Amino acid sequence: MEIKAEQAQQENRIGSSLSCDKNIESSMTIFDRSESDEGHQGFTCRQVADWMNLIAPPTWAENWDRVGWMVGEPDMPCTGVMLSLNVSMATMQTAIKQHCNLIVSHHPMFFTPFTDVSSETREGRLAAFAWQNNLAVFSAHTNFDAAKGGLSDMLSEELGLVEMTHFPAQTTDEPAGIGRKGLLKDGMTLDAFLARIKEMLRTPVLRVIIPFKISGKSARNLVDESAPGTNKVPLVYDNSAAGNGSAGIKQNGKLLQEPVHTGIVQNGNGAVNTQGIWLQKSVQTVVTQNGAYDRSLLSALVENKPDVFVTGDVKYHDALDLAEAGVFTVDAGHFATEAFFTEKLALKMQSTFPELPVRVFAETDVYSYL
Repeated sequence: MEIKAEQAQQENRIGSSLSCDKNIESSMTIFDRSESDEGHQGFTCRQVADWMNLIAPPTWAENWDRVGWMVGEPDMPCTGVMLSLNVSMATMQTAIKQHCNLIVSHHPMFFTPFTDVSSETREGRLAAFAWQNNLAVFSAHTNFDAAKGGLSDMLSEELGLVEMTHFPAQTTDEPAGIGRKGLLKDGMTLDAFLARIKEMLRTPVLRVIIPFKISGKSARNLVDESAPGTNKVPLVYDNSAAGNGSAGIKQNGKLLQEPVHTGIVQNGNGAVNTQGIWLQKSVQTVVTQNGAYDRSLLSALVENKPDVFVTGDVKYHDALDLAEAGVFTVDAGHFATEAFFTEKLALKMQSTFPELPVRVFAETDVYSYL
């Protein structure tokens, strides 16, 4: 098989003394550093990149993606590795200060095609700075998302999922798509799961897409089919039950559920908020997709009917499609669903190259929440 042959060649180049299957101790010190700018143990930047290609073959990247070498001399001795989510002037300046001449990023340094590398373009300024300062940049994007132990798995593990499978289900021995489907080992309410997402992804806010319909019924007129003698009597989520910002469930004018504070009230067009009902929903099956939501997943989401879909960067009209299709979606943001890339990859890389300095570039979300 072509991929296996490619992996065998990469293993030979890396050397028999290295293994990407070593046990990784969570207590490992990541930041043991020498201040020397000489290469460590004879490793070149190419050998580090070959290891990255071994665990996340570039052939697994989406066909629109740009992965691999961005700039620099691959065969120069590696003085240290700076791991980053993005590549910016600040990333490169920090790498120089910390004696790292190889930057391994998740997002490609050059993503869209460009026609020149002059100082008048961002791409030109970054490329010139890298060459002038003898830096090499390598990126592993959607191929690392799809890889076993890659970002998709990392996100699912952070959220406590078990029995994970590729999503959509793969039909070959190779990764097919960057989503994952898994189960919460111990079921919990949606309210508790949302709190877990915010805690584990270290994000202050979540955007939530509540379905317009639930099992074919309008979300603002739910039917309690389990209650004897009350079939087809609508359960209306009534914001007036306990004042502004709270809501209760009424049936035939009778309050069935105590008001739940929502922070959202009935809007001007008369639509009724159903958030309180959803917060008590039991969650077990979860689908994740880190980074930006891929709308091609919609049909698989409708078919699989997960309790919750966790992703990021959902566009407005895609959100309408998800709501109409009945997919409860949590948009945790692009940054929050990928920010742990550097810390977790640092553990793996340091285990494989124990003598090589590995640093993590501290980044914050480009968005601020007021």
